[in-house]
Amino acid sequence: MRSLTIKNLIEFRGKSARSKKNFVTSLKVDKVKLASEGGGDYWISCLSAISNSYKLNDLEAIKDKIDELKAKMNKTDSTRIKTMYSRNIEILSTYQDFDLKKWRATKKWSFKRSIKKNLF
Repeated sequence: MRSLTIKNLIEFRGKSARSKKNFVTSLKVDKVKLASEGGGDYWISCLSAISNSYKLNDLEAIKDKIDELKAKMNKTDSTRIKTMYSRNIEILSTYQDFDLKKWRATKKWSFKRSIKKNLF
């Protein structure tokens, strides 16, 4: 059974008799969630690893992600998923020996916050 929010209850009061009946019926029916192997952004695996390695100033996050993706690729039977993992591994392989010092700032940056004033 699905949980209700206050917003749902308020909207329920304004519905017609037929809409109310359909709403209650939809609450009673449990929706079956299909198991999926993946989802989300196609490149999220490599993007998050590159971002984390830059934040940590360590390329080990990229190497760990490559190993993780290889393990996932060996477990799945879907050719589409295997292709996705192999493309992510290819991208990560190009950044595996990347020079982070070249892109990192030489001195520490500080950003001043702007004060928002109400003009009216």
